[in-house]
Amino acid sequence: MEVKNLANEKIIKQKEEAVNELAEKMKSASIVLLTDYRGINVADVTELRKTLRNVNAEYAVIKNNITKRALNKNGISELDETLSGPTAVIIAQEEYLPALKAIYKYAKENDFYKIKGGVL
Repeated sequence: MEVKNLANEKIIKQKEEAVNELAEKMKSASIVLLTDYRGINVADVTELRKTLRNVNAEYAVIKNNITKRALNKNGISELDETLSGPTAVIIAQEEYLPALKAIYKYAKENDFYKIKGGVL
């Protein structure tokens, strides 16, 4: 029984570290966007990640609970309702406009790609 508790503690610690790391990234970000990635294929997501890297932004699929806790840690609870279903997180550390333009262009060209919400 003690081994099981140690395993749970290890998982909880890993999740806490993930929340803290994401919260720090969000804290220093110029923009955080939440998007629905249903319908996007591997080639397209690879191209989107490349485009976002070129404008100093990152695209990651992160569990909704971890994203919610990281946002809440930064005092943002308004996006809690958008965190259902498949969600990708886009974070730009520098100027937000190039990342926003890249996502807007991608969403416009791909009707299935939806922007759920975000924070500037």
